[in-house]
Amino acid sequence: MLSSAHSSSKPVLLLLCGLLCDAAIWQLQRAALRDLADVQVVDFAGFDSITQMAAHVLAIAPPQFALAGHSMGGLVALEIVRQAPAPVLRLALLDTGIAPRRDGEREERLGLVRLAHAQGMHALAQHWLPPMLHPDHTADAELMDGLVAMVQRQSAQSFAGQTNALLERPDATPLLAQIACPTLLGSGVRTRGAPLGAASGHGATDSQSAAGNFRELRAHGAGRSACCRQRRVARLVAGCVMARRPTARCHQVGADAHHRMAIQHALVRP
Repeated sequence: MLSSAHSSSKPVLLLLCGLLCDAAIWQLQRAALRDLADVQVVDFAGFDSITQMAAHVLAIAPPQFALAGHSMGGLVALEIVRQAPAPVLRLALLDTGIAPRRDGEREERLGLVRLAHAQGMHALAQHWLPPMLHPDHTADAELMDGLVAMVQRQSAQSFAGQTNALLERPDATPLLAQIACPTLLGSGVRTRGAPLGAASGHGATDSQSAAGNFRELRAHGAGRSACCRQRRVARLVAGCVMARRPTARCHQVGADAHHRMAIQHALVRP
């Protein structure tokens, strides 16, 4: 499903949703960027493979575009780069784990699918969401209510399909060293002592050393919702995916007191 605020005179930024997410996860980014870019949000309800998701995006995408993918959306973004690297001008991978399936992961994920089918999506949201957030924010009723509502807009069948996509995901690790466009690797970390690679599973520190066009972002005190929930993170994401030249620096960003997002960074046309 595609949500957009179309304007052909502006650079195109595709925002790819993660597991059980829809356009709501990018809502404030879209509002902040609507005067600066043609922002299009793609969610993956009803899909059951990363390859299929990537092919869908390419089928509806313009000839050139910037990509930002959150969580599962980051895996889709990488698969897009694998299938058709030329159209991708810039890339942001936010809270995206790219390691192959770990021991026990299949059982964990299929257990959540059984929970969704047996008790419904509200029960799944109550069980699945808290570990995705920093502990300081699980008591934020407004935040939690919005996330629970988003999960409830999905079906157990769609969740099962997306889960299959994650379990059968291609190994994207070798692809990182081949990415030619400016790229941001962004992750939330739950404590100040946790390294980015350990928090997100994508080994961003190693990736940065393998390719000079990588920029690394750490958002402390945010959990896995980091890059969709902090003002400074959102500004840096916008700057990276639209800037002419990458910057090989690591930004460490403290948690936003209200855990909200807004982008105020001017875009640079390609």
